[in-house]
Amino acid sequence: MVFIGRKQSGTVTRMMRLNIVVKDGQARTGVVRTDEAPRVDSDPVAFSSDDDVATIDRIVLLESVPKPASGSTEPFIVASERQVALSYRIAECDFERFGPFHDDEEPFCVLSFPWAVFHRLGPPGDERLGSHSLAALGLTWYSVH
Repeated sequence: MVFIGRKQSGTVTRMMRLNIVVKDGQARTGVVRTDEAPRVDSDPVAFSSDDDVATIDRIVLLESVPKPASGSTEPFIVASERQVALSYRIAECDFERFGPFHDDEEPFCVLSFPWAVFHRLGPPGDERLGSHSLAALGLTWYSVH
């Protein structure tokens, strides 16, 4: 099990738990969140004892953050060896939910990942998202996963 939490002013708040089960030639994962969201479990993946790694890909839609605006400029990333900050324009459909904003504003969202191990920004674009290896697992346009 891996516990994921938020630390603020010395207090740690549990946000979710990642379960990893490897048994009888099958590997599976599950994400249990503390905010009443439904549990997310992967389908089992078969592996052999000769395998060095069993890979389980899972898409988790983050509905607690604003959606990125379609047709806006590229997101902006600032990163160091262990921290990543991502900034993007907020989609108009989320203005009311995350506002209020003035009519002449173009609000941005900044997401911070303080213990990032790896990050990547790149293809596919709109026209090729359906061919992405994670598309069959639920990768969608203009959402945060």
